[in-house]
Formats: sequence, structure tokens, C-alpha cells
Amino acid sequence: MNVTDATRSYEQWLSAQIAIVSRDLEAKHSAMDADRFAFLRATYYRWAQQFPELDPEIAKAPVLLAVGDLHLENFGTWRDERNELVWGVNDFDECERLPYTNDLVRLGTSALFAVREGHLALEEEQVCAILLEGYRAGLNVGGRPFILESHHRWLGELAAAAAKAPERWWHRLEQLPPAEEQPDEALTLIEKLSPGREWEYTVRARVAGLGSLGHRRLLALGPFAHALAAREVKQLAPPAGVWLRGSFAGFPELPIGTGRAADPLHILQSGWVGRRLAPDSVKLDLADYAPQADQRVLNAMGFETANIHLCDDAAVNDIRLHVDQLPLASLTGATQQMAARLERDWHHWRRSRSK
Repeated sequence: MNVTDATRSYEQWLSAQIAIVSRDLEAKHSAMDADRFAFLRATYYRWAQQFPELDPEIAKAPVLLAVGDLHLENFGTWRDERNELVWGVNDFDECERLPYTNDLVRLGTSALFAVREGHLALEEEQVCAILLEGYRAGLNVGGRPFILESHHRWLGELAAAAAKAPERWWHRLEQLPPAEEQPDEALTLIEKLSPGREWEYTVRARVAGLGSLGHRRLLALGPFAHALAAREVKQLAPPAGVWLRGSFAGFPELPIGTGRAADPLHILQSGWVGRRLAPDSVKLDLADYAPQADQRVLNAMGFETANIHLCDDAAVNDIRLHVDQLPLASLTGATQQMAARLERDWHHWRRSRSK
């Protein structure tokens, strides 16, 4: 099955799981043409199809609750229960039980593409070494969240520089059109995320992301306590692995552990996921990280991946044993193999679109 056939099959399956926004799906197809990094972000279903074909040392590694669709732009900032600013993985749409190596190889592959597209000022041979060093360090200390206002000052400064200009950011949200469809499940979750009983909001349609383009996404926006408040809800589909194996036991809980300073307003309910949006609580793009910090950021991403994996207590000992014996060459080789497969798929996709 080539990537065009896989895309058609996956999207037919997806449309049987959730209501699809056709125009957003068409925008996703166009975005997939742009570059290798965008193509990787948009095609996790193809990754899920091909990853098991790697060498068993990688593909048959110990299993845990993994992020699944992990990549360089799957990190952002939020406010924890103490209202402190936190950095880390903030998207778990494809979260399921997978070999822990899935997350490391996918993160490494996205970094390779970012290097090739000129987004990261690193050498390709550095990528997996930096990630693995960060991952092992996270496991060794038992996890530690990235609290930006008390530790990790360098990362806090990057996040502060990336924070959106409030007036312009709120203005863009105010220009969004009213949502034509407002499913009851979405409205119920919005109410659960409300900043208070007196909040009066309007519900608007929002288009964002790449892998989830085509999913319904709504934004609740309105004044509260003399300021604007925003809450976003998005419909989830079962993980792409369900498309391949055909069984689904339900959405897992969001990872919780000592290495996670959880976002209290990141909630999964009835097949929808919601979160608070604000100028300082957003997904970070590659352009938001200063080039001189590339190595430190990649190392931190490896460490944060360990933070997530440590939330699966039952799997931790097996993971530590396996990763201690995992040769860097094996991780590097698997990353290069997946990059080569995605490169071929990207060229095939572009040729098929030009016909």
C-alpha cells in the first residue's frame, strides 16, 4: 500500500469515526505538499503503519502509554494548578500503548527533517545522541517537570519571547466566525472549563494544527473578570493504530506522574479534548526557539519524553533496562530508516497530487 492509498483508507475509516470538516481536510492535503516536516506532522497514520517494520530491537521494545504522534512542534506552555508556567508535551491525540522507542524515533525523525529544512542548526549525526542523552537523564532522576518561572531560566526566556502579543492575539480570536455546529458534548466540556459561573461567551469555529485538521474544533470566547477568556475544544478520533488493528478499548487518561505538572484545564471527556488558550499558553513552533538553543531544546525534549513515559509506573523498570542497553547506532539507524521512508512517501504524494 502506497501513501496515497493509505491516506484514502485512513480518511475513509476516520469519517466513519467522527464528523469530518471537508474543507479543513483539503487544507491538510495542501499543507502536506509544503515540506518534509509538515508531511511528517500530517501523516501519523502512515507512521503507525510502517514503524512495526523496523528492526525488532526497536519495533519490539517494551510497551507503555506513549504519546504516539510526538514531534518537535508537539510541545508548548500552560499554567499548572499553582498558576506557574510549564513547558512540555501538550498534545496527546494519538496517545496509546506502544513501544517506548516509537516516541524517540519519531521525535528524532522530525528533528532530522527540521535539520534538512534549515529549522535546526545541528548536524544530523548529533540528533539521536542529544535526544537519548536527555531521555536517559530524565529516567535517571525519576522525572522532573519544566517549571519555567522557578527553574530552566533559559527555556523560560525562550517561552517568554515566543509569547504572543496579547492585543493582536485576542483580536485574531475575535475575528473567528461563529460555529455553525455546536455539538452538545462540546458545549458540556466548555462549561466544565469555564473560568466562572458568570462567564458569557460566544462559540466560534477555529482551524489549527495539522495532524488533526479535519476534526471539529470550537473556541469559546468572552469577557470574564474584566479580561477575555478563551477555551478550545476539539473532537478526538481513536488513535491511528485502531485503523490498523480494528480494536478500541476507549481513550486513555492523560498521563499523570511526578514528572508532570499537569494542566488542570486540559480535560478529555466524551470523545472531546479541551484546554485553556491564552497568549502565554500555546503550542510552540520551531521558529519560537532561538537557533543558539537548538541543542539544549532537543535535549530537553528527550528529558520531557522520559517525564511522560515515567507516568506508566508498571513499565518503568523494563524501559530502564532496555534503554540502558540500547545502542545509539540502533536508534540512529531506525530514525534514518523512517526518515528515508517518509521522504519517499512525500515525493510520491507530491507526484500524485500534481497529476
